[in-house]
Amino acid sequence: MLLGSVAENFGARAAAGRRRANEFACPAGARVSCSRRSPAPARRSDAPGKPFAVMKPKTPDQYLASLPADRRAAMLALHAAIRKAVPKLTLEIMMGMGSPVIGYGKYHYKSSSGREGDWFLIGLSAGKNYYSLHICAADKGGYLVEQSAAKLGKVKTGRSCINFKKLEDLKLDVAMSLVKQAVKSGGLNAEG
Repeated sequence: MLLGSVAENFGARAAAGRRRANEFACPAGARVSCSRRSPAPARRSDAPGKPFAVMKPKTPDQYLASLPADRRAAMLALHAAIRKAVPKLTLEIMMGMGSPVIGYGKYHYKSSSGREGDWFLIGLSAGKNYYSLHICAADKGGYLVEQSAAKLGKVKTGRSCINFKKLEDLKLDVAMSLVKQAVKSGGLNAEG
């Protein structure tokens, strides 16, 4: 028994010594680990120099609260505009394209290749340098976003995605009319 506790004590002291050596070896006296492993990604908090852990939010409110203050303000404005335009759509957090997406509404799709699943009708996310509004809907003329790209403001568009750097760059009234139109269409390759 005594041998086991001596070995455990020695191991704990050796590990503590390594931690102290790593902490003091860092530049500018920072008390962070300088291990050879790269650190887990962190996102900025509202306070400079105080990162918080990356998390997978479970609710839209958690996701919005986790954003830095400047990004949160624009996202809250967009979120409120979408909720006002289509208040009956259900909310859900989905992980897609590398970051959380607030999904509004859900539909079942079946593609021409036979793949099928459930996806959001409207999606909203904040990337590092831009915001994305996804409108996953089309009519007989094609994708709604693609058809209205010239009217949406200073944005970059894909078939169903609108990317913009500042909320002021997006013509919100045009985007919300597309959101309403998307609800009527039922989604891309929607069944039923």
